Amino acid sequence: MIELLFKLFLATCETFLIVYFLNNLLTKIDELKHERTVAYVLYFVFQCITYLIDFPFFSTSTYYVLFTLVISLLFYFNEIRIKLIASSMFVTLNYASKLLSAIIFTALTDYTMTNNPFTYVLNLPTQLMACIIMALVITLIIALRKISNNAVKILVNILIFILPLTILYVSMHLLENLQPVNLYFNITMLLFCYTFLLFFIIDQIIYSNTHLMQSNLMHERLQMQSVYYKDIEQYNHNMSRYKHDMINHLDSVYGMLESNEIEEAKNYLESISKKLNRVEAVINTGNSVIDVIYNAKASLAKANHIVCHNNIVVPPHIDIDSVDLSVILSNLLDNAIEASLKLESDRMIESHIHIYKGNLFISVKNHYNGEIISSHAVYLTTKKDSHEHGLGLKNVQHVVTKYNGTQNVEHDDTTFTVSIMIPLNK
Repeated sequence: MIELLFKLFLATCETFLIVYFLNNLLTKIDELKHERTVAYVLYFVFQCITYLIDFPFFSTSTYYVLFTLVISLLFYFNEIRIKLIASSMFVTLNYASKLLSAIIFTALTDYTMTNNPFTYVLNLPTQLMACIIMALVITLIIALRKISNNAVKILVNILIFILPLTILYVSMHLLENLQPVNLYFNITMLLFCYTFLLFFIIDQIIYSNTHLMQSNLMHERLQMQSVYYKDIEQYNHNMSRYKHDMINHLDSVYGMLESNEIEEAKNYLESISKKLNRVEAVINTGNSVIDVIYNAKASLAKANHIVCHNNIVVPPHIDIDSVDLSVILSNLLDNAIEASLKLESDRMIESHIHIYKGNLFISVKNHYNGEIISSHAVYLTTKKDSHEHGLGLKNVQHVVTKYNGTQNVEHDDTTFTVSIMIPLNK
């Protein structure tokens, strides 16, 4: 009974290790939280079976690889190559820890190793020691990822160069030492070297991708800033033109009234009124950023027969960087306009922006044709150039995350809604 409980405890430890490893090395898909939990429960059941039946050491390696691959590929949001490397890294580290624990246990006791590691069955104390070793190494790996010192990064790059040579040396030395202890020790060192090599590779990939995303975001911010100032210039030009025209109209009406041409003045005012009704409505919320963006997009929407309903109540100043606010609104409205253009009729965009209890709420809803592409809970375009469009959506999420906000996407067969909440500094 005690042995059974101990085996269940070890299965729990091994399940904790894969959760601890993948959750810290990869990015979880929060929307698949329950499905991910079910996958880990199945992994626990698999571990229980291996302990209860006493499988030989390497006989379950294929199942370890399959479980780790499936879990990382389905329930974590990273590049496929990063998931593959992380899976290989976990399995390699697992066996390296077990081999090292077997060597330590043999050195401390009179236990004899077999010449063939594929038929070797680890006893329970060795398995517990392996779990402890693996937990320590994973903790070390997580700590290394958090290091940002440039000198340490240089050291990491040197190690990336040295480790392949070390692996080559150990592999050649392995063939010359056929004694069980030497054999197990060399295999262990080989696996540990391979594990850390994979870690350095995956860390460099993530580091490069982060810098690329930041560079792309900065590029879009500059583009948005340029568009913003052009829109301001156009907005001011339109206002000046309307003001100039209105002065001329008033002068004409005044002249008619002075000449007692009452009927002509009435007809002239009626003509002006009809023209003003045909001019697109000017959005004037008092906030210059929102006014400029919405007036520019309203003109584009009207030209494409898109009906816009705007409910915007905001103060003149919002405690958010103007370019960041421009990135959010411009991308959301551009996406809504793009989706509307795919419809033959019933084109509609509805916007709500207000502040409540110190939080900025932004909601943009539009009609669409029901066709979307979703990858790991991230919504992409149906255009061929999905990379660029996905980049815009990522930049919106990046800005929202910068302010510790949240973004929610809802859709049915006809409407698509993006809702954003950003806490404001008080």
